[in-house]
Amino acid sequence: MEKRTISKLELAFRMSIVLIAVATALAVMPQTAFGASPVVKTVPFVPANTLIPHDTWSGKTITLKGTCDSEGVNFAWTWDFGDGSPVATGTVGNKYVIEATHAYTGSTGNVFTARLTVENTSTGETGSQVYYVQIRDKSLSVEANVAVDQGLWYLHKDMYRYSSGGIDYGAWTSGQAGGYASLGYYANLPRI
Repeated sequence: MEKRTISKLELAFRMSIVLIAVATALAVMPQTAFGASPVVKTVPFVPANTLIPHDTWSGKTITLKGTCDSEGVNFAWTWDFGDGSPVATGTVGNKYVIEATHAYTGSTGNVFTARLTVENTSTGETGSQVYYVQIRDKSLSVEANVAVDQGLWYLHKDMYRYSSGGIDYGAWTSGQAGGYASLGYYANLPRI
């Protein structure tokens, strides 16, 4: 059998083809295949200044709200409420809704730093984000702030979402709870 040798040029060409194939395969694989950390976001009280805490009053049960870029049985979430109470945990079944309810108690002015952490249990990679809550004196304006905060979260959770042509859309339909908007009112949604 005759041994065939290849030139450096032919070797460089073959290696280029292999590298292009590998780069193409890597480009189309989901990030979770590489063990990338989950991207976690918590809902800010004031989007323009994420350091402003959500309002509550002592003893009021509120919902802490967050999202993630991944979901599935291998993604576990933990809400640490930041007040020494036991954490809440679960599996990310809906990446748009990672919530926990909690009642903070304390003096007016107390600020608590809660933290949402999501772990990819297959790789051990984690992502987390803080969520600020401040106890205020119960007043009409504080009650209104809490109600608006909860109402916007309700609308976010209730939204019908889909993608078309690489663009995310959302609407509220009569099949969803509330059903106040008709089909046809769609919003172009930012990517999480």
